[in-house]
Amino acid sequence: MWFGWNCCRIKSKLKIFAVNVLHPKEEIKKKILQLAEGAVLDYKLRCKINESQLDVIDSYSKEGYKNISDDKLKLISDFAASTGILLDPAYTGKAFCAYNDLFLQKGKGKTIIFLHTGGIYGTFIKRNSYLKFA
Repeated sequence: MWFGWNCCRIKSKLKIFAVNVLHPKEEIKKKILQLAEGAVLDYKLRCKINESQLDVIDSYSKEGYKNISDDKLKLISDFAASTGILLDPAYTGKAFCAYNDLFLQKGKGKTIIFLHTGGIYGTFIKRNSYLKFA
C-alpha cells in the first residue's frame, strides 16, 4: 500500500486512511509516516512520501482497545456471514466499521479499497459475542 504512494511514474490522487484504535491521532500519524519513510530507505524506493495524503480517522474505538460495541460486532458478524471473511474485533473490525460508515454508505461511485491487514486472533476470544448475531 505504501509502495504505491507517489512512486516512480505513477501520478495519482491516492489517499490513505488509517483508523486509530489505540494511540492518540498524532502519535499514530507519526508512526505511520516513520514506517513509510523507513520502507523507502530500506528498499531504495524512488518514492516521495506526501504527508497530506494520509488521513487518520479517530472515534471508531470509543469503547476501548479490547472492547467492541454490539452494533460494530453485528456489522462484522454480518460481513463474515455474507463473505466468509473474519475480521478481528480490536483492529480490522473497527477499521471496517469506519470504512462502512464513511465510504460504503456515503461513497457510492468512488473507487475505494479496504485493506485487511490481518489480526484474526481476537475473534477467538469474542466467538460467543459473534455467535449471538448468527
